[in-house]
Amino acid sequence: LGELVAKVVAVFKAVAHLVVANGQGRQWIFGQGLAAGTDSLNDCWSTLVSAFELAPENQRNIQVLRGFQHGAFQREPATFERLLDASLDHPAIKKWVPALQLSAPLNDKGCARLIGLMDDPAVPAWAFKYLGYGRATEALSDDALAKLIDRVSRMQDGLEVAVEVLSMHIHDNPNPVGTQTSRVAQTVLKSFPLRELNNSIDYDFGRLVSYFLKESDGEAGARELLIEVRKGLENYSMSKYMMTETLKALFKVQAKSALDILVGDEVDKGTAYMRRRELAGGHRSGALSNVPIETVIAWCMDGCAERWVHVAPLLPAFSSGENESELHWSRNVLTLLQRAPAP
Repeated sequence: LGELVAKVVAVFKAVAHLVVANGQGRQWIFGQGLAAGTDSLNDCWSTLVSAFELAPENQRNIQVLRGFQHGAFQREPATFERLLDASLDHPAIKKWVPALQLSAPLNDKGCARLIGLMDDPAVPAWAFKYLGYGRATEALSDDALAKLIDRVSRMQDGLEVAVEVLSMHIHDNPNPVGTQTSRVAQTVLKSFPLRELNNSIDYDFGRLVSYFLKESDGEAGARELLIEVRKGLENYSMSKYMMTETLKALFKVQAKSALDILVGDEVDKGTAYMRRRELAGGHRSGALSNVPIETVIAWCMDGCAERWVHVAPLLPAFSSGENESELHWSRNVLTLLQRAPAP
């Protein structure tokens, strides 16, 4: 349809204000068709931009412009680049340039353009969330990705964007993550204010913890997070409900440090009691649900006798039977009871 409309300039100009407005439709495909069918990419783009600028800000839809840019890249890559540069001079379009840039594969020139936009106060951090869509960063070099993540993380409200983009970058990515990106990721994890974790970002943050804070290289960073979590749980500024996945990830990759810092040896009362209870839960919500039972037992045997008592209430107690209607003691709890000196 876009190709047909592009051939009749009068019709296109008459409907341009409709296709840049919010509403149900296949705007991306329509925009791609416009780019394929128009006799002049420049004139067609100018008409779209003018209609977009005239639309009330809360009613604008960028998707037809993204589709057009995708088609422009396929047809004339040089024009795609030139139109993006020209968009920087349009205030209504400028903050959408990251989305327009990612309508095509991201190259070095595109990375430089995005980094330049990160220095512009008119472009908010959320505009760079598009870096996490469609495997946009998968083919980038270690240096290019590290620079993008580092720069966006230092924008106002940029740390959450950096976490989301990194999380999507490592998701099912067959390519190894380079040392520069790993270093930046650890800095992002260290800098993120844990009191601002919530259900929407907890999963992504936990994924980064599991990936970047494992083994000996990640121990120091994990311990810093664990100490901050301990303080937050004890002064009630944090709750397990805002960081379920993060807690599970910390116990999974650095179990001994997590047990030392968050379970500990103190008498089970006051803040220690409340802190430990924040770790309890079922197989999906319990902080220790992914810790091998032998690791838990080794930790108990390596310290005071009270460790067995401290850790027992934190393990998921029950498992369902084959028909999921009968409950029985979980294997981990049974193993703990069998190995404890005073069950």
